[in-house]
Amino acid sequence: MKDEGLSAFHGTHIKRGAFGLFLAAIESGRVKKGSILIVESLDRISRDEPIIAQGILAQIINSGIKVITTIDEQEYDRESVRREPMKLVYSLLLFVRSNEESETKRRRVKESIIRQILCWKENGKGEIIRCGTNPYWVKDRNDKRGFELITERVNVVKHIISLYMNGCGFNKIVRHLNDTTEPFNKKKWYANYIQRFIKNRTLVGDREITIDNETFIINNYYPKLITDQEFSLLQYEINKRASTKSQRKIPNIFTGMKVSYCSNCGATIAAKNYASRVNKQGNLADGFRRIRCASDYKVSDCINTKSVKSIFVERALLEFCQDKLELSSIIDNDDKTTETRVKLNNLKGEHAMTEHQINKLADAFLTIENPPVSLIDRLRSLEDKKSKQEKNITLLESELVALDSALSKDLVEEWQSITSEVYNLDEESRLKVRQIVKKTFKRIDIDLHYKITPVFCDETMDDIKEIYCVKLVLHFHNGNSRTLLVNKETGEMEVNFDHDNPPWM
Repeated sequence: MKDEGLSAFHGTHIKRGAFGLFLAAIESGRVKKGSILIVESLDRISRDEPIIAQGILAQIINSGIKVITTIDEQEYDRESVRREPMKLVYSLLLFVRSNEESETKRRRVKESIIRQILCWKENGKGEIIRCGTNPYWVKDRNDKRGFELITERVNVVKHIISLYMNGCGFNKIVRHLNDTTEPFNKKKWYANYIQRFIKNRTLVGDREITIDNETFIINNYYPKLITDQEFSLLQYEINKRASTKSQRKIPNIFTGMKVSYCSNCGATIAAKNYASRVNKQGNLADGFRRIRCASDYKVSDCINTKSVKSIFVERALLEFCQDKLELSSIIDNDDKTTETRVKLNNLKGEHAMTEHQINKLADAFLTIENPPVSLIDRLRSLEDKKSKQEKNITLLESELVALDSALSKDLVEEWQSITSEVYNLDEESRLKVRQIVKKTFKRIDIDLHYKITPVFCDETMDDIKEIYCVKLVLHFHNGNSRTLLVNKETGEMEVNFDHDNPPWM
């Protein structure tokens, strides 16, 4: 068992190293009494706080294990400590010294790193900070005063971002990369690695360093891989994407992402594919792809728990949204953009007020020799409040960028770009449509068994004509709405139908 590169000062060699496994083996009795542990010196056992370090030594020798140090040829076991109690004092002094040495080194390293960070923040340049790891797509410049991009890896990262923005999920991207692309210093690609780096501001050149729970952000530390606007759009897509993943082989284009709801009981609308009925070519007949209200049909009296075919509903929604003139007349982001700007400005005002309060308290600290606990708690509370405000400001700024550049005209064009592959149940195409649906609609209320008002052809009851439809009320993000009526037998669609003169009569 080896613990190469694991810190005895931070206890890493115990928390996730071989020494921790050795202590567990002692405790479980797998290491027999009378065994000998040979170490270079006692500080190899621990450089943690002296009382903790001596407790670890006591745990070992109380289990009947003898500890021998090679640097000073000392032996520590219950018998030798009983004969020479000063051994305990000596070991404690050694632990105190080793801990102080490590603490001094840690403090000096911290001070050095903070000086380098401040140099970067003040001058916009400086020496490379040797703390933590750098992204895989950069390398040191020859003069060691900055970084340059690695073109081949930059192209891979941009390809990953493009795949994600076009609707691919992390698992699908990973499968594609493992089949086509050499990983960065790893045996293979992993979804959690890709998920981490596309959220990280290293993409726009910023670096975040945390030292003793204090976080420093250095802008323009790395060369930019994408622009600030592209990063904002990416983060907006990630936030919107959180609820649009689908675990199905044939994803439904409007269910499973908190958009579509039953107009009768308010539960979500769910998709059900009879995957066992897939034929040899991998296709599933239209009748085996269905939707229904997700409320429990055993205890709910909602009529929409009875499923219907989803094919006509999907086609109607796609055809409606691909009507360029109709969609262009509905989508108007002015109201939404104005609302978001107002929220952002209000939040920035609150953030400025919080910063002012923090500065006043900080000035008070300078004039009080022993600040009361209540003052310290108040300062911590304000710091937490400031941190939350900054996160919300970032989210609103990302949303505003998306509203300004990704919706409106671009959204209409996205609907126009949908190909026939979505009708052919292509997984990638349908995942992309799910993202566009999420961008377009705030909510879709669906009545699966809407009955058209009867029309009497004459006086006899036998001549009553009833038509059963699926009714969709589409609520757009900007507050506009439209009603679609889809004939369950023919698939015909009517938009904003006249209740006094219903269609197909």
